[in-house]
Amino acid sequence: MMRVSAGLDHSLVQAKDANGKTKLYSLGKEESNYKHLGCSKEQANEGVYRELSMFNDFEIIDFCASHKYNMIVIAGDENITDGLYEHKLSPNLTVNGLLHAY
Repeated sequence: MMRVSAGLDHSLVQAKDANGKTKLYSLGKEESNYKHLGCSKEQANEGVYRELSMFNDFEIIDFCASHKYNMIVIAGDENITDGLYEHKLSPNLTVNGLLHAY
């Protein structure tokens, strides 16, 4: 399985690795706006692709690489209002409040 979303300055690719685990990668090298790649400026200079490992423990429903940002939809509660302000960030960490990603 492989899914791709192409943005103006970068792309997102979801693919299975050699062990069959689905992973999300960002591809691109754009020194003036590296944050959409999901890395620091220093990391952006190291190569053109990187694994977005922060999403490894989530079921990704959909994703989109836009011009200056990414949109990633992860599986959640069946009823959209259930747990509206409760966010599971990892298997052992749940936080409450508005969720912003940069």
